[in-house]
Amino acid sequence: MIDFKTVRKKDPTRFLIGASYRYATQQDNRPDPDTGQTEEGTITQDQLYGILRGEYDIGYVAGLFAFASGEATYDAIQRLSIRGIPKLGIGYLFWEEKLDEDRRNFFSGDVGGAWVYENFFTPDPNNTFWAIAFGASAGYHLPYGAHFDGRVDYLPAVDDFTGDYFLRSQAGISMPLVGPIAAKFSVIDEYDSTPATGTQNNSLYIAIGLSLVW
Repeated sequence: MIDFKTVRKKDPTRFLIGASYRYATQQDNRPDPDTGQTEEGTITQDQLYGILRGEYDIGYVAGLFAFASGEATYDAIQRLSIRGIPKLGIGYLFWEEKLDEDRRNFFSGDVGGAWVYENFFTPDPNNTFWAIAFGASAGYHLPYGAHFDGRVDYLPAVDDFTGDYFLRSQAGISMPLVGPIAAKFSVIDEYDSTPATGTQNNSLYIAIGLSLVW
């Protein structure tokens, strides 16, 4: 897993750019009964994810902010050519503890509108829908420079609230190694109520990799 994230803060704005790529194989050491040779490994992860997000503090209400974001995902295991999700809405900072000029602990929630576009490798038709975007984010600095971050997004379709939706949750702990390079342990769970034919609704990923943060 390779993960990149940068956050630019200049009151009253915050701007985030992030990207990650996960690739993993599982080796099957059992020999083929006909040839006697060991079978090749099976690809278990092959996903590319990117996000752009901007936030603007609304000055007349403490903790209130507006946001706009765009996400894109490629997932070969889920036969997903691309999932694009632009979002726009408002959020509220429920709790914040400023540690210094660049670091803070926080918990926030947001709600808005989104458009979900899914294009599959299979003959399935594209899946597109307008959604209500519910989200929550948290970050907390731990001892020895470690940092926890988490995010949950729930996007139910406006016209089919319980039948067509996408849910993504992630949590990670990073530990600095050298300069901007950190080791990161991540757990990511994605649930798509209408996945490509022949794939599972739920995808759970556990990864250990390197993170580049500055």
